[in-house]
Amino acid sequence: MKFNQVYQSNFEENIINLFNYYPAELIEAALLPLLAKENDYCIDEPMNITHIFYAELNDIIQRCLIINQQEQLKCKIKHSKNLRSIIQTLKALVPVAYVFCKVPDHDYANLHVVVSQHEYKPFDEIRKAVDFCLLAYPKITCVVHAYGTIKDLITKGHFYYSNLCTQENCIYQQHTTFTLPLANNQLLENNKIKTATIFFKNIDKAFSFFEGAKRFLKNNEVAMCAFMLQQACEFAYRGLITAYKGKDIKTHDLIILRKHIAIYEPKIMGLIDRRIKKEISLLHLLNEAYVKARYDFGYQITDNQLSILLKSTENLLAGVKKIFEQNLNSKM
Repeated sequence: MKFNQVYQSNFEENIINLFNYYPAELIEAALLPLLAKENDYCIDEPMNITHIFYAELNDIIQRCLIINQQEQLKCKIKHSKNLRSIIQTLKALVPVAYVFCKVPDHDYANLHVVVSQHEYKPFDEIRKAVDFCLLAYPKITCVVHAYGTIKDLITKGHFYYSNLCTQENCIYQQHTTFTLPLANNQLLENNKIKTATIFFKNIDKAFSFFEGAKRFLKNNEVAMCAFMLQQACEFAYRGLITAYKGKDIKTHDLIILRKHIAIYEPKIMGLIDRRIKKEISLLHLLNEAYVKARYDFGYQITDNQLSILLKSTENLLAGVKKIFEQNLNSKM
């Protein structure tokens, strides 16, 4: 590396550190005394050289301060070095307008990428580029949206995206001006009521199945107990999917349902068991119960397995209900 390159890098780093350490207001106030007074003139000259020097110095620092503030606005990731790296790669391959993330510091963070409305690239190419960017980060997922789609969802007061796609949740934006609209409060409130009605119908069914599972267990009907626990988990997952996605999906596979929810709510991971591999194992056990408990008369499940599944299902139902209520009563 050449000397001037090293010097430039150190200079830029020092400037950034300066702006990060001192508030912008303090920097601007500190510059004012440096400017020469109005009556500080040389004979036959409108301004002396000191006045010109400090005026130019003030202009340079002001411009550097603005550039620094713009860069901070473009990428406001505080917790995750991984997300920072992913966004840098995405920017080089995809015409990214915005990146939204609900929980940037979560191990299973999900990114919602909004493509620029002024730059066209086929969506197949964009998805391949996104998959490439995430190869080294198996825990992080990403969904790509057209600018027009997100704008339309916000305009219609979509329960999830109206709250997600805000300046507060934006961890990267291409330009300094935030151009996505704000949701109409009345539409948002109406949709919130509809969404809550649908969710609570699902979660109420989930709790009913859970109570049914306990009754079957009391009567020593272990197969039906396992089946009812699967149904309890399924309706809990469906409650969040219909709330966030706006429509249901056709599958009874709990692992697939959980994967779809994680796109919107990473906190769903670990509700059944904090150990993710163990959680997957328990979901496989419940998936097996959904089929075999009804059609395989030789189906067996141990008391210990049922005891674990009961506790895990109870944790899931309580966790799902808490997540939704938190999102219902506050901005996402």
